[in-house]
Amino acid sequence: MNKRFWDQDRQRWNGHAAFNTINHHHISCYSPASGHDDCDLMVVECADGRWYVEDNWGGDAQGAEKVWNPYDPNAGEPHFFGNQADAFAHAVAVVARICGVPESSVSAI
Repeated sequence: MNKRFWDQDRQRWNGHAAFNTINHHHISCYSPASGHDDCDLMVVECADGRWYVEDNWGGDAQGAEKVWNPYDPNAGEPHFFGNQADAFAHAVAVVARICGVPESSVSAI
């Protein structure tokens, strides 16, 4: 990542500027199974048609594969998906796994 996109005041990467984002959707579960945490991720759309999954709170999906954490100063660019459906499917699967619930219990906002 180019260091010019690091927002020193907010202590996070500015994904909006870095990737020219135009839209986002929240994928979440706030009723996790017993012993599991809740989780909220974003599926982010870029103007060039790419999509990525972001851990917008920086800790809900820590270490999850293909989930970008904008609060990690050492993070590289996110994994880009070629279409919305693939990005949504990945985000739903990650949220369901973290929350210990079926994918059908995960909501998209």
